[in-house]
Amino acid sequence: MRGNGFFWHAARADVFLARSSPGIRLQEPKGKGKGQLSFFDAGLSGNGFQKTANNLPQIKEWPEPQLLAFEKDMLGFYVSGHPLASYAAQLKRFSSFSTINLSGCEDGSEIKIVGFIAKIKQTLTRARQEKMAILKLED
Repeated sequence: MRGNGFFWHAARADVFLARSSPGIRLQEPKGKGKGQLSFFDAGLSGNGFQKTANNLPQIKEWPEPQLLAFEKDMLGFYVSGHPLASYAAQLKRFSSFSTINLSGCEDGSEIKIVGFIAKIKQTLTRARQEKMAILKLED
């Protein structure tokens, strides 16, 4: 839910997480062994799920940077936006290429790319054991 998997739903994921009691209550079944739980014996209505949209608390939505961080953490990519989307006009002024169209560059040509470093991996070269870093750039 942190990754905004319910962004399509009328209620937001942060509202679901903020609930003090879950929408599906489990109780110990009558006549069954201790420790067994059942969705169907919990006295829920209709299709087995209780209507809880009206009972959800009114809380502030997560800030966009936090929401995007959750999406990236849970899914490995952004769903509802991109951290650099609000800077798109400014970034175009300073960059000559994006990572998508780098294959159109000639070898040895000078280019400008704007983005942010998402990951840094420090390592040593094989031959001379010199320090080296591998960067993951997102644009």
